[in-house]
Amino acid sequence: MNIEAPGVEAGFSARMGSPDRDGSLERDGWLIGRQVLPAELVRRVRQPLVAALQAEGLVEPSPAGADRVRWTGGVEDARRHRNGSGVTTWYRDELVFLPLVQDGHIRRVVEDLWGRPSLLWANTAAFLKVPDASSPDRSEWIGHADGWQDAGIGGPGDHFDLWVPLTDIGPCEGSLAFHTGSHRERADRYPRTSHGVGPVQVADEGWDVAGYAVGDAVLFRPDIVHSSAVNTGPDLRIAVVFRGQAADLPLPPAAGMSWDRTQAMSTTESCVLALLATRPDDGWTYRELMFAFAPAGMVGRYLPLPSPGQLSRSDVLSQAVDILMARGAITRTDRAARYDGAGLHSYFLTEAGRQAAEEWLATPTRLVAELMTVVPLRLALARGGSADLAGMIRSQLACLDHLEESAHQRPPGEDGIRRSWRRATVRGCRDVLATAGSATIDR
Repeated sequence: MNIEAPGVEAGFSARMGSPDRDGSLERDGWLIGRQVLPAELVRRVRQPLVAALQAEGLVEPSPAGADRVRWTGGVEDARRHRNGSGVTTWYRDELVFLPLVQDGHIRRVVEDLWGRPSLLWANTAAFLKVPDASSPDRSEWIGHADGWQDAGIGGPGDHFDLWVPLTDIGPCEGSLAFHTGSHRERADRYPRTSHGVGPVQVADEGWDVAGYAVGDAVLFRPDIVHSSAVNTGPDLRIAVVFRGQAADLPLPPAAGMSWDRTQAMSTTESCVLALLATRPDDGWTYRELMFAFAPAGMVGRYLPLPSPGQLSRSDVLSQAVDILMARGAITRTDRAARYDGAGLHSYFLTEAGRQAAEEWLATPTRLVAELMTVVPLRLALARGGSADLAGMIRSQLACLDHLEESAHQRPPGEDGIRRSWRRATVRGCRDVLATAGSATIDR
């Protein structure tokens, strides 16, 4: 049991520039970053949410400090704006948190604390914690381990949550509570209290809690048992959570499209650029891009469909186009009115976009899981444009030599079926390259 007090830290505390070199995140399951985000930027993304609540007469300035918000609503108000509805849904859908994401602030905090290159998913969420007297449903306070990472590639240790408080929070004012180290043992051995994590539960059930100021953040593994502490104070707790994964793993469809324009481009973004490169003078309309991403299209025939309940192809494509515009990789111009009088937009590459497309096409795929999807896709897009197809094939073959060597080794914990799959996938990719290059490479 641990409640943060002067001289006592719950979990491992770090500051910007002090990555988790001693493996504290792996050991404890959570890591505190003190003043790792610009406080003024955090206040900026808090203000629209507070203004929306003020417009309904539910909050007012708190006498306890400028970074606190006094809750004046009741139980029904709290129920209407509970997590996943009301103002929290609006906050997510309107991308109010964008200033923290688009220029890489969140990703850099994760990388600095974790010590691993990272990619953000799009499943950002805002969370409110009203004072206990106004709480409509205590059953939501059940301790749990997350499951969103199951839709990703890799293990729980390859994924992360970054919890960012938008208000100052005391240890028992709606703070996060953790069962330190629970990710290393069976989660069902730990209490899953349905009556809230308050001071008594912290003392009796082994929860660890801490207080936070605006500018702090908490990095934690999604498989650690966690909950929110009871809000014993009079002020509303506001926080937002960002999720993501290690950058050395491919992004799954469930990841969606991150709005971090400094983050490495996703496969979807790169495909859009490579498509535009096939018709650099004429451009592509959004409808034409949609056809290319359809299951029978130039891109869609190679990339797997998103799983049920995840983003559709049109959602992913729309976000990719918007992000590429924000990156300055593409431009949009009005196309002359068609015979039916409908005007259309056409998208064209900028010089930066052209260079990014060429770099993506020329870079060999090093992930076995993408050899039979991304490699054929790149070959098809290269043939449709002016890329150096022969050079692409040579560099990918050289990469396969290394992958084939590692495919014959047996990493710890890997069974024979997966090892056979890796070898077969490498061989299959060689066949694809041989077919694509038979009329191209002078043998």
